[in-house]
Amino acid sequence: MKLEGKEYPLVVKLGTITPSGADVYSYAPDEDDMVEDPLLAQHLSHWGINMMSMEKTEKSMAELQIDLNKGFDFDKITEAGAELQPVHGARHVGLKNMGNTCYVNSILQVLKEVPMLADTYLTPAAAIYQSAPADPTADFPTQMAKLCTGLISDRYAAPPPEGADYAAVAVQPRMFKQLIGRGHAEFSTGRQQDAVEYFQHLLETMTRAEFAA
Repeated sequence: MKLEGKEYPLVVKLGTITPSGADVYSYAPDEDDMVEDPLLAQHLSHWGINMMSMEKTEKSMAELQIDLNKGFDFDKITEAGAELQPVHGARHVGLKNMGNTCYVNSILQVLKEVPMLADTYLTPAAAIYQSAPADPTADFPTQMAKLCTGLISDRYAAPPPEGADYAAVAVQPRMFKQLIGRGHAEFSTGRQQDAVEYFQHLLETMTRAEFAA
């Protein structure tokens, strides 16, 4: 990189420098994010800054983010205070929480909006079921087809009888969750997890299943 003239400086927020570290940002195209600089003391000393004698005078980026979240008016992006109208039909199906599975539900609700997902698992669902192995609980295409049928089609989205109280239509993909989490140290548990990490793991599982087909 240096021979090509591509040197990307690290930017340090001076007010966050302490003997234990500082906020460091990298402008390298493959990073463009906050980073850890293992040679921070050496780099600062080049500019005459002794980090061992520095004291924090400004909030770190993490602290500023926390302050921003505390003061954010989430009602502006939610339905708080709105009079909602019940809806039924295809794609208007919820997911039941199976105990700390909000991260699963949020990813699946977003994923169902990808047209290719329906083309791959919902349209040929009948053929996928017919070719399923003896143990369909361990077969990714079968479980994904079942999930797409529940979320995208109107199979479970019938409106309640006239005069009956409205009840939200939702499915409970317990076998799907168990399949994706099988053998994983975190996703096989009932603890809260990171949605992005789950999404990455789900895509890896889907890719392996497609290559194995």
